[in-house]
Amino acid sequence: MGYFFRPWALRSGMIWIVLALCLQFGAVNSSTSWPLLDNELQHAIQWDHYSLLVNGERLFLFGGEMHPFRLPVPELWEDILQKIKATGMRMVSIYTHWGFHAPSPDKVDFSTGPHNLTRFLEMARDIGLYVIVRPGPYINGELSAGGMAPWAITGEYGPLRSNGTAFTRAWTPYLDGIAQVTRPFQLTDNGTVIMYQIENEFAKQWKDAKTKSPNPEAIAYMEKLEQNARDNGIVVPLIHNVPNRSGASWSKDYDTVGAGGNVDIYGIDSYVSHTCPSLILPLTRNSSHNAGLAFSRTAATSPPGPSPTTLTNSKKPPQPSRP
Repeated sequence: MGYFFRPWALRSGMIWIVLALCLQFGAVNSSTSWPLLDNELQHAIQWDHYSLLVNGERLFLFGGEMHPFRLPVPELWEDILQKIKATGMRMVSIYTHWGFHAPSPDKVDFSTGPHNLTRFLEMARDIGLYVIVRPGPYINGELSAGGMAPWAITGEYGPLRSNGTAFTRAWTPYLDGIAQVTRPFQLTDNGTVIMYQIENEFAKQWKDAKTKSPNPEAIAYMEKLEQNARDNGIVVPLIHNVPNRSGASWSKDYDTVGAGGNVDIYGIDSYVSHTCPSLILPLTRNSSHNAGLAFSRTAATSPPGPSPTTLTNSKKPPQPSRP
């Protein structure tokens, strides 16, 4: 997702605004019958058709995207996070890069220099921003191989993004490491991570979505990713950014045949140039379960961490002289 090179494609930040506006002006059924859900692993983070709830309070999630690996100078991360908070945003979403953290099959690095995600999460917590962690293993992001490790795409590890034993062996140390770094920073542990995304734009749940004919290999792959997160202590809601115009996958609402592989909450993956109704349609498919990442009109509890320092200097900056 080319946030810095294609301004019109600011999906991860701007889409929250569009969805909120759609809700504000009534594009979604205003029924109050939507059930309140959680994943039964924790009860601090819940959701219904309208929004997330944190400790029982509705939360308006307005955030942007930052990729630590694109700014490999940790000393500059705090400046970016402070600016995100200063704009009024309450959340930052991050991709993490498999190839960046695992330069070879026998090495993973989550501690040195810009690989130190613990340092990033500490900054976000202290500044007071919620965080969505999105490790992939495929992240797209207009990166070569979608951020997958170059050594893993040579064919030695079999088909990519598959249930194969060799491919599973390839990504496991990386995803183990990301989850273990994330675990102590979850909101449920008085931290800042509010959601955790497995895979990215992987609309492969169905061989035929219209007839709901399951794709067993893709489903088994997603279930392995979910199990990896849970085995490593991730209890916050798992998410995935599908459906989009190319597919409808991993939604408990759409999966009425018990195909499997579904995440806790799905999010729409679409460009903001699409019309409001087309963005909202997937949210209203079925009222029996969670119906997507939707957002309420009211702000709620503040993110974790200390409040930002109030600016008290009221002096105006020098005005340039006119020619």
